[in-house]
This record gives sequence, C-alpha cells and structure tokens, in this order.
Amino acid sequence: MISEYFKTVSNGSIIPLISLVVFFALFVITTVWAIRLKKGYINHMENLPLDSNSENKKNFEMKNEVN
Repeated sequence: MISEYFKTVSNGSIIPLISLVVFFALFVITTVWAIRLKKGYINHMENLPLDSNSENKKNFEMKNEVN
C-alpha cells in the first residue's frame, strides 16, 4: 500500500508527500510528548473533573450566582 502511494507521488505532485511527512512528524511529536509527561501532571488532569474543591468551580459558581 505504501509503495503504491510513493509511486503516485513520483508521478504527481510533491504535496501528498509533504502532507504525509507533516502528519507523521506531528504523530511522532505527540507520542513522544505523551510518553514524557510526568505522572503527577497526568493525575492532576485526570482528577480535575472530579475535584469538588477546585478554585475553578468556586469561581464559576460565584459568577453564575443570581442576586
């Protein structure tokens, strides 16, 4: 499948090849970033929706309070 893709690229324009390279680069960068995340950061983000004492929730409730 990939060899057929490269055959069409050599006969056509360079734009499909550039799009493949950009996609692959972003995929690799995102994967490396996800692997290198600290466990504490992951746990913090994981618990944000469940944290009932967070400052964001208090601020949100204060802004939406009807006088």
